[in-house]
Parts: sequence; C-alpha cells; structure tokens
Amino acid sequence: LTADASRGGRRRGNDQYAPVPLSFDGFDNPAAAQRGGAAASPRAVCVAALFVAVTIWACAALYSAAVSPHRPGDVSSSAFTADPDPSMTGRRVVWLMSFPNSGTSYTGKVVRMSSHMSTATTYGLEGAVNNQTGENIPLREDSTEGPFLSGYSNDHPVAPKYVQTKTHCGGRCCRCGPDKYLETLDSFEKQCRTGKSYLPKEDRKDSKKTKSSTYRRDIVQRAIHLVRDPFDNIVSRFHLEFHSFASKNKTDFLERYPNSPEGFAAFCKDMDENKDFSAQESKSRFITEDLLELFKDVPCHGEFYKYIQWHNLAFETTDRMRLPTLLLHYEDYDTDLKGTVNRLLSFLELSWVGRNTPDFVKGKTY
Repeated sequence: LTADASRGGRRRGNDQYAPVPLSFDGFDNPAAAQRGGAAASPRAVCVAALFVAVTIWACAALYSAAVSPHRPGDVSSSAFTADPDPSMTGRRVVWLMSFPNSGTSYTGKVVRMSSHMSTATTYGLEGAVNNQTGENIPLREDSTEGPFLSGYSNDHPVAPKYVQTKTHCGGRCCRCGPDKYLETLDSFEKQCRTGKSYLPKEDRKDSKKTKSSTYRRDIVQRAIHLVRDPFDNIVSRFHLEFHSFASKNKTDFLERYPNSPEGFAAFCKDMDENKDFSAQESKSRFITEDLLELFKDVPCHGEFYKYIQWHNLAFETTDRMRLPTLLLHYEDYDTDLKGTVNRLLSFLELSWVGRNTPDFVKGKTY
C-alpha cells in the first residue's frame, strides 16, 4: 500500500487519479469472487497479514506514510470529474461514505455549521420528520424512499445542487460473524442506499412504526470517502459499544469489558474465541486456511477484515458508478482544519459562511 494508493489513485494524464482499492494483490473477498477472482495465494495472504497482523508498530508506520500531505489542487481523488448524469435536474446526492466511527458525525456538523446548509441521511430514523404525517422528509420529491433530510431548519435550508448524504453501506456490523459481514460488490452497493425510515402514522399497525427503504441509484452523483486510522477506528467502535451498553445499564457487559485497554483486549479475545464466529470462518469459501492460521495472532481479527473489505468495496463501488470522489482522511481535520473544510465545501459547491466550524477533538490514539 503506497501513499499514492492510499490517497485513492495512481497518476494519470491531466493530473487525474484512477481509483485504487485498499486491496492486496489477490486478497480473497466476495467481490473478487463475484468477478471471477482466484483464491488468495500464500504470498498474497502474507501481504494482507502484514497490514493487519504482523505488529501494531509496522501497521501504524504504514498508515503514517499513507497520510502524507495533499497534493496541490487534489480536489477530486478519482478518475471521474464529471457527474454520471450532468443533465440531471433537482438535488444530487453526494454520499458521505464511512466505516462507522470514522468521523461521520463531525463531517456532517462541519458542513452544516460552515455552509449553513442542511445535510441528508440514508437512515430515516435519525432524519427530519413531518409532524403531521409522521413520515421522514425526503430530499427529493421523486424519491420518497430516501435519502432524507437531517439538520433541516429555516436557518439551514437545503443546498440547491449537491447535498452531503450519510451512508455506512454494508459489512459493518459489530460483534458478528462472517455470515453477516461478508459482502459482494452488489450487496454492498445496495446497502449504501438502504436504511430504515418511519411509516406514515395511518399505515402503522401492531406497533410497527418503521420500514426498510432503498432509494434509486441514479440520484447519486458524487461521493466523499472518509478514512480513519484503522487502529483508532476499531478501538472507537469498542467505545461506541461500551457507551451503548452503559446507556442501557447493561452491567454484565460493563464489568466484563471496562472502558480501558484491558477491557478492549478482553473484548477482542472473546470475539476472536467465539465458537460460532470461528465455525463460520472455517466454513467460508472467502477465508482461506492460510488466513485462518494468521488470524490466530491478531486481536479483533474480524474487525480488521471488515475494515479492509469495507474500504475495498467502497473504492470499487464509486469506480463502478463512475462517481467523482473526494478522499478525506479523518486526521486531516487535526493537521489542516481550514484546508480540509475548504476542500470539502468546494467539492459540494458550497460557500463558507461566517467561518464557523465545530471544535475538533481528535481523541485518543492507540
């Protein structure tokens, strides 16, 4: 994984960049199998393991090299500069694609505070609701299945053209086995457009208030691909689980997995030794015997597999859909907040109003 590849591309003519997945020559995954890819060779598995498992030091050093400063003028990190449908009328969806706990909420706040415009979300349960009907408020009148407005108010109207839209896509569950987190390119892309939303009050029966909604592919015209240091990202997912159980006063979880390095280690150990997950890994045609052997020395190995699979499929999805894509690193907010906000707003064709941004608290690193 070179610094150029981590930035999403290899140099092409006219200073453009072709998307390069965060993959490792032959690393086996469902998307590759779907396209007829061969099983991973021992060498390829070892290369993959180098990223995931050899040592924390080696992986941290690799990521540090990958977050080199942006190239001047590197606004779009993909080979595509024109929207798939330049003549499209109405508001256009710009996916904010992120593996959970990569800085999604902060990026949403940045856009709303700096531009005074609202954002949107694939997930209606966190979106704006029509008080009369109980339904979510769709971004487009011709797409009632989503996405839905979020952060909408008189002070934050909807942008006239590009609207940043949150999505976590698929293959992101926590404390789950391969049966639930392995994805193909098709299933991953569909999950990028799918979430729960509220039913109209008149259609609610037997306490059922929600439904699954999948919106059309053609209204998605751009993407922002958000990336965070894999180790910090995965530890942050543990923190989210801890706070979720704390809010429900689940004392068994809190006592077994305290919010500390020791608690995180115990959490990883139990997931790694889970018999159901291990059985699913052994039966999966996407996880080779060589990889299973390497998993034995990797804390939270399933989480690292999800992380790599997710970013591979995110790159492949935006490439297949020919989406102009901005590759954004979470750490950029810490090293160059002003420049990062400028790049983000420029990509969305929004103005920076009042120079307001939320305070950025990087949090712990591990």
